[in-house]
Amino acid sequence: MDQVASSNTTANRGRILIVDNDPNILALLCEYLLSEGYEAYGCPSGREALEVLQGTRFDLMLVDLIMPGMNGAEVLKASAGIDPSLIGIIITGHGTIKSAVETMKMGAFDYILKPFNFPELLCSISRALEMRRLRESEAKYRVITRQLKERVAELEKFCDKAVHWEFQKKDMREEIEKLREELKNFKALEMQSFYHDLQ
Repeated sequence: MDQVASSNTTANRGRILIVDNDPNILALLCEYLLSEGYEAYGCPSGREALEVLQGTRFDLMLVDLIMPGMNGAEVLKASAGIDPSLIGIIITGHGTIKSAVETMKMGAFDYILKPFNFPELLCSISRALEMRRLRESEAKYRVITRQLKERVAELEKFCDKAVHWEFQKKDMREEIEKLREELKNFKALEMQSFYHDLQ
């Protein structure tokens, strides 16, 4: 895995894995994203990218559609089995409506054509990272919901009127309400992305 150094100090806005067999594209994207405050790492092949994902957490993956050995759609599908919350954006210099539809069905968040429109790329990355955050909030919501049910069951079994349990239930319910609000935003963002892709 290659990381292209930058003279700018990164703001740690997110960790991005870039997968492209063209070394010039890798260098260009890594340098640009590092200059924008992201951690950017490059892999020259899909198989190497999957190996990296086994041991390192990434927030987002930019993956070229046409690559020898393993194409971007295959990498995207395999990466979901490693990290279901990972957001994938397809990049390609050979875009067609058919390939765009197919990759979106396989879970791509967006489909961006080369040569890059960098403001558009940054906008897509920003929306994708927000989606990642909301997916993680949804997972946290499920865990807290399960914990609340378990605590309520314990309360009913051992201590129906214990004050300390009542406070814990109250705190958990407040946290669940916050997460429910985030889930609403998550669904709204999903729909916004869907309609954006249709345009």
